[in-house]
Amino acid sequence: MNKLFTHICILMGISIISSSIISLFSSHSFLFDFVNFSFYFGLAFIILGGFLFLIQRGFFNITIYALRKLGRSKDKKVESLIEGDEEEEDPKEALYRTYSFTWTYPVIITGLVLWFFSTVISFTVLV
Repeated sequence: MNKLFTHICILMGISIISSSIISLFSSHSFLFDFVNFSFYFGLAFIILGGFLFLIQRGFFNITIYALRKLGRSKDKKVESLIEGDEEEEDPKEALYRTYSFTWTYPVIITGLVLWFFSTVISFTVLV
């Protein structure tokens, strides 16, 4: 839990500082641009976190399995000509492989928090 909070704080700090710096050099009002860029960072974090979540849960494993099987069927003739003691990989291993990313949930939570606060600020202050 402590690592999760630390990662969220790091991502929030980086995104808020980046939004502030970009807003300072923009031609419009600071608050308007800050809210816009915070929303953009939040949206990017949500998309990146969702993609990491899909990979972590094994959503693309069947695609990897199919591509490896397709590649093996084309290369059987070439592999028979190559001499070597290479260890053969089981293509079914790709179906059951799992990944673990420590930044998945902090990225998603940071994106949701940035998105929520930028939406609330835009409707309460800027309207």
